[in-house]
Amino acid sequence: MIQLGKPTSRYNIQLVGYLSGFLFPLLVLIGQWLYIHPDIALTTFIKVAKLRGSLASVLSLCLVPNLLVFFIFIWTNWLKAAQGTLGATIALSILVFIVKFCF
Repeated sequence: MIQLGKPTSRYNIQLVGYLSGFLFPLLVLIGQWLYIHPDIALTTFIKVAKLRGSLASVLSLCLVPNLLVFFIFIWTNWLKAAQGTLGATIALSILVFIVKFCF
């Protein structure tokens, strides 16, 4: 039997993309919190951002690393994982939209 192209990885599944698509923005949010206000709790940081009207901006900045993750999955030919990352990014973007216009 002849295989054409690269062999697929067992991690090339949408679940890996969804997990990375939700994990990296969470890590960026924690990084922002530790960089800006390490002396207060994370919940207080979110409340302060909400009171200042910048919560949607903070959350949208957390989505930027998903672009890098998405392209890494594309370049390595992990198209199913890239689909999962795109799905997670769309879901989180809808959340940012809701926070921006409803809260």
